[in-house]
Amino acid sequence: EIYHPRTAYEHLHLMPYYETTHPPLGKLIMSIGIAVFGMTPFGWRVMGTTFGIIMLPLLYILLKKLFERTRYSVLGTLIFAFDFMHFVQTRIATIDVFVTLFIMLSYYFMFMFLFGKRALDLAKNNPTKLKEGKTIWKLIGTLALSGLMFGFGAASKWICIYAGAGLAVELLLIFVGVYMALP
Repeated sequence: EIYHPRTAYEHLHLMPYYETTHPPLGKLIMSIGIAVFGMTPFGWRVMGTTFGIIMLPLLYILLKKLFERTRYSVLGTLIFAFDFMHFVQTRIATIDVFVTLFIMLSYYFMFMFLFGKRALDLAKNNPTKLKEGKTIWKLIGTLALSGLMFGFGAASKWICIYAGAGLAVELLLIFVGVYMALP
């Protein structure tokens, strides 16, 4: 907890950086809390806690899309909310929480891309919807948002590169499924 807040403070005041093992985005996000609340334990922890809170409704929505059951969504979110690792990591001044949220968002948008592709398949029976192009642009937008969130994650901590490999496999499987569905 001593390295990242110090580096966030140095980013905020344009000083030479002490810690350079990870990309700067996570520390820049942490510096927002330091700018608002000062170089205090609350100031350097508030952004991580905020991101940890944002993870809970995001996980609920993701689980709801995956399982289409409220019971599983609530259960999964409660387990995650009361998991000690999540609780601790979001309340100390490390950058892990930022990359975790960005990974969750990148997978959420990739799943939305997959669900949008299913909607596009259903829209083939309604050619007027395809002529408007709204479905196709929405599909491209969700894929772009997935890539943007992956980029934010990689700009926060290098560990996100491994999540990118999973996203690439998922995208490849989606494209293989589209190719196999072609006449």
